[in-house]
Amino acid sequence: MDVTDLWELLSYVDDWTFETFPWHVFALCHSSVERNPSELLSKSSDASQDEDNNEIISFDPVPPEVPNQQQVVHSIHSSQNLPSEDSEDYQNALHSSDVKDPKEEQNFLIVPSVDILTLDQSMVSLKLALEDRSTLSAFEKLNKKKAKGTMDVAKLPENVAKNRYKDVLPYDDNRVVLKEGPNGDYINASFVQMSLPHPRKANQYIATQGPLPQTCDDFWQMVWEQECGLIVMVTTLKERNRVKCHQYWPELYQTTGEDLQVTCFSETTSTTGITRDFLISHQKEKVERHVVQLQYINWPDHGVPQDSTDFLEFVQQLRNLRRDIGGIVVVHCSAGVGRTGVLILMETALGYIDADEPIQPLELVKQMRDQRVMMVQTVVQYKFICEAILKAYNDRYKRSAKPDGQVELT
Repeated sequence: MDVTDLWELLSYVDDWTFETFPWHVFALCHSSVERNPSELLSKSSDASQDEDNNEIISFDPVPPEVPNQQQVVHSIHSSQNLPSEDSEDYQNALHSSDVKDPKEEQNFLIVPSVDILTLDQSMVSLKLALEDRSTLSAFEKLNKKKAKGTMDVAKLPENVAKNRYKDVLPYDDNRVVLKEGPNGDYINASFVQMSLPHPRKANQYIATQGPLPQTCDDFWQMVWEQECGLIVMVTTLKERNRVKCHQYWPELYQTTGEDLQVTCFSETTSTTGITRDFLISHQKEKVERHVVQLQYINWPDHGVPQDSTDFLEFVQQLRNLRRDIGGIVVVHCSAGVGRTGVLILMETALGYIDADEPIQPLELVKQMRDQRVMMVQTVVQYKFICEAILKAYNDRYKRSAKPDGQVELT
């Protein structure tokens, strides 16, 4: 980010309150200010060096007083020097410089703060991290699975043929165990719980692969045993002439199954996807249940959608149905990790936005990968979800007046 980009971002200063303005943004300044230890910068007494032998420079507090809002606004619009503000966010930024001549231009590198206090601050931080690609680099360094996570049951000889992909397997400790499975107790499916910023509240999911011809009965048995009323499908049956998922449901007004019969009695198509209604009948127990399937059909064969508008509408449809139906939501794509992870992360992020709580997408990815391997599979998917989060945040404030301290990120 250059100076022009920074000032474009800071042009929203009139929408911030003095207390909530993200002072750490100033750390990105490409400044020509002279190095004056008594005013702004000083070497720490225990200064260290980074990998390139550059000295790590830290901020010393500015002793006299914190400027008032009018002074700060004036300095923003009249100068491109670093401000002498001593806010908490400002102190969280560490600065690195290899400048030998104090009068030479200094380049500052920001180290993201781990203590992001507000939703607005987290969105500013995410936007900057996308622009400089630091969050994408961090994503690529994440572990694809949790340490010491075992998958022994999935690797048993009798279960190998039930896995669509040999490297996408459920952990032993949170796999879905079938009580009365027609082919044993194994299915390639994982319980995933995403905590929300509300006391004792969480969204519960079963993340699973797209059923194979030989696992369709297991799939419906799982839906029945876990009392799931909502299935979300984030793939089509074929993409680029490759089978991604077997059609595990019957055609409209048709019935499949024996002990557990599934009938499709409704199917409607919208701009974002297809909604199907099923009636599941347990022949032995003489019990029937209604199950809804949402299928997202606008994901391209390659990459990610160019625009997240339809996807956000689809996720909101899921949220509305969740409130009406309740229970555990089954989510699957083909492997049950890529697009499945994107959808779960997006619904979770919308919950944080509703609660005005900060969002840290990398932490949410880690949380998901501790429950199922490789959730959000590619950096392209991660970039898409970050951009969708920013869009959802902006759209929220377009629909309502922005409270003090909240800005639209453009």
